Amino acid sequence: MHTPWIRSTLCLVLVMNLNLLLSTAALATPALEGRWTINGDESDDPHDQLKGLKMVKSRPPSESTGTGGREDAQRARAYTQQALVKERHLLFSEADVGELSRILNATNVNIVPTDSGFQFSYEDGFKRQLSPRPGGAVYTAKGDEFVPDELGRSMVYWRSSTLVIETLLAPRGTMTEEVSLQSAKHRLKIHTVLKNPDWDFDADIIRVFDVASH
Repeated sequence: MHTPWIRSTLCLVLVMNLNLLLSTAALATPALEGRWTINGDESDDPHDQLKGLKMVKSRPPSESTGTGGREDAQRARAYTQQALVKERHLLFSEADVGELSRILNATNVNIVPTDSGFQFSYEDGFKRQLSPRPGGAVYTAKGDEFVPDELGRSMVYWRSSTLVIETLLAPRGTMTEEVSLQSAKHRLKIHTVLKNPDWDFDADIIRVFDVASH
């Protein structure tokens, strides 16, 4: 049977351990919450970064059936002109990213803490519930660590003081977002990388947000 002194000591130890855990969690979880507005001078333009992601792999016309005469020369010139037109079109065309444009082009982001993590709200009403998994990133053969969300299936975790969101997009492709505080917590940086097997290049977009004025 415990004496009152022992019970009091145990309670004190439990309270101290609980306070230590709460303090450690507070230090490990940056305060991302707030209303953030885009800093256009410091940010990439998503429209520009989504252009020219796919190149044309041109193939010259077959020479096996040609005779080497003027007709073949005209055919070759026509093919070259068509290829150049197609390359120019792809160079200046913007990749269609569907619902992702609501995030990439957002000029205001409102981050609110929840019981399990954060809610990200954008100016057009789109909302995302983000719940960082304890212990960081874990990859399994089944992929159960990626849970269904508003954009596909995502895994959210902390990497040091950076919130990382890895999303498997439908029907294919991936998006990785790294959210971190900059400049003494007065600036929010969101670094987004989009990958798609149909593209020859990845879309690499950095957007910087300042605290919104009330």
